[in-house]
Amino acid sequence: MVAPAPGQGCDKREISMSAADSARNSPLPFPPAPPCSLRLRRGRFVLVRFPILVALCGSALATLPNQPVAAQAAIAPADKLQLFGNRAAVLFASLSPDGKEVAFVMAEGDRETAILVQATEPNAPTRRIAVFDGQPERARKCGWVSTKRLLCQIVGRVGGGQIAASFTRSFAVDSDGSNAKLIGNSGSSTLQGGDVLDWLPAEQDKVLFETNGVDRVDTRSGKRMPAISPQPRTFGYMTDGEGEIRLRYVWQGQGDDQILPVADVYYTLSQDKSWKRLQQYNWFTREGFIPVTVSKSENAVYGTELLNGRKAVSRYMLDGSLAQEFVYAPKDFSIDSIITIGPHRRAVGASYTSDGSHRYYFDPEIAKLDAMLQKALPGFQEIWIADATRDEQVLLVLATSDNRPGIWYVLDRKSRRLQPLAEQRPNLAGVPLPAARRVDIPLSTGKSDWGMLTVPAGSLKKPVPLLLWIDTTERNSPWGFDPEVQYFVSKGFAVLKIAFQQPDGYGELWFNQKGFAAWREAVEIATSAANMLVAQGVADPANIAILGRGHGGYVALQTAALHPELIGKVIAIDPITDLKRLRSSVAGSPFRSIQRTAIGATTLESDASPVNNADRLKAPLLLVQSGLDEENISEQIRLMEASLKKAGKPYQVLRWVKLDDYLNDNQARRELLRTGADFLQTPAQ
Repeated sequence: MVAPAPGQGCDKREISMSAADSARNSPLPFPPAPPCSLRLRRGRFVLVRFPILVALCGSALATLPNQPVAAQAAIAPADKLQLFGNRAAVLFASLSPDGKEVAFVMAEGDRETAILVQATEPNAPTRRIAVFDGQPERARKCGWVSTKRLLCQIVGRVGGGQIAASFTRSFAVDSDGSNAKLIGNSGSSTLQGGDVLDWLPAEQDKVLFETNGVDRVDTRSGKRMPAISPQPRTFGYMTDGEGEIRLRYVWQGQGDDQILPVADVYYTLSQDKSWKRLQQYNWFTREGFIPVTVSKSENAVYGTELLNGRKAVSRYMLDGSLAQEFVYAPKDFSIDSIITIGPHRRAVGASYTSDGSHRYYFDPEIAKLDAMLQKALPGFQEIWIADATRDEQVLLVLATSDNRPGIWYVLDRKSRRLQPLAEQRPNLAGVPLPAARRVDIPLSTGKSDWGMLTVPAGSLKKPVPLLLWIDTTERNSPWGFDPEVQYFVSKGFAVLKIAFQQPDGYGELWFNQKGFAAWREAVEIATSAANMLVAQGVADPANIAILGRGHGGYVALQTAALHPELIGKVIAIDPITDLKRLRSSVAGSPFRSIQRTAIGATTLESDASPVNNADRLKAPLLLVQSGLDEENISEQIRLMEASLKKAGKPYQVLRWVKLDDYLNDNQARRELLRTGADFLQTPAQ
């Protein structure tokens, strides 16, 4: 089943399923898996001693080994691209309200995504209820509106060049694949189809759905009743998890067409329709309060707020007093995110990063549960409660680590059974992979930044090639399994991943109104890290490369230009290369004030743009455009190409113009890794 793309019948409310797709709903042709569980005895989980078999759609059965990982065979060279280049098998998972079934969004083939439903009992068949071909639609996520019905979202991009755009659509479907219906904005002229604001767990088949305003939607009939009409500059709402809208977010602005980087947060008293100001938040300086979840039982909102320059968990009462307290405020680090569980998104703890990814639970029952799970699942750095039933007695758990891709479990707290369901990457089951360790990077200012270093097994005996990886993604934690890092490590590189967008270190410079103006500090972090690892005997000084995406690609180019004696190769994926052109390209955007603040006055400095530094480059360069050009990246790359040609510098270009920048295509992912490794390992001319 493939939902229509914009301009191809998106105004039709019904979605049909072909006979071929219906046939694929039959149970998977896998031999039955033996029962396996972990049971809680005397306050701890105990592993039943026999192999765990996990059936995954589109792949062979994968056995979880009982022997130590170190005893497993090494990766065959021919398998590396398949193992690390392909998408993860499980892309998303959610638990049914009764805890009896799990909906998975799975990767299939090279580009397809499928929605499958799996019962949580052992040996239960898997039902495939929808398939998307990835041209351009792909399934993104699914949630349950009742025990027998799902609401799922598809995403994709269409067009190209100056008119490329992303789109979303949502549809409801029964868990057996029948009665599909398009939900939300169905008009072909509307690209963004909205998303669920509240799953209304006390009601059957109904949700609060947010587009420009908020509607109450019956997912079975498709009937919509307006709850809140669209409001000027309002960009979001938050409910109490039971259908009452309590918060509203409004951009500040100048005139009728310009948005400022400050949002006001308004709230209502319970059962009151009038809006009162709660707080505000500056999206660039990080000052103010970001709401995360409303607690109906406490009549309060949990969110994040700075305390002594570090992000902490803050709570405001919504009873009119606006009484505030910091629920969890670490002294030496910022939190990454607030941990919530269940359909009500109940706040139970916070995650943070120090020498690894950690969790602190201020809910005592969940803290005890987490301690038992860590004992039951040793070797996993991160154990997350991904979903829960309304009474929180059945939990969907994901256990993962930087050198273990992850396993999904369902935990029944009453029977104390922990049942494995699926592996993120079944082909890597039992394959020994190196773990990352934190590396602190001293700077000339007396401060320090940090990164995660992963080295090939046995490489500490001699220096190895170093790949500096500039990570500017805004993930909750920079730790976690990264197949691309593991691929380059398997090719003999030590990989240092520097997390620029984290709230500490360089992230403070970026957020404190410097933006691109802090590019020299970014370059110093990269070069200081390389020099430190050379001095420690980890890195070969004659074989240092740098890789980055987006702003990271910009930093990679700038580092190579300013320190040609240090950087031997550069891979820049979707890089920013011309700040002056970037600044002018946002002139008509309502967010131009925010974007120009990020770009800053650096356009006045000629050496702040890589296009002006091409003659200083000595390192060969690989430029990558990773998908449809929604943000004028192709122009930025063409400008860099012109400068490199003029300067007579060597470079290569790798382009995908029919995919989105997530590269949801196994062939493209493998080609990027293969081309990147060949480029880095080919001696410079």
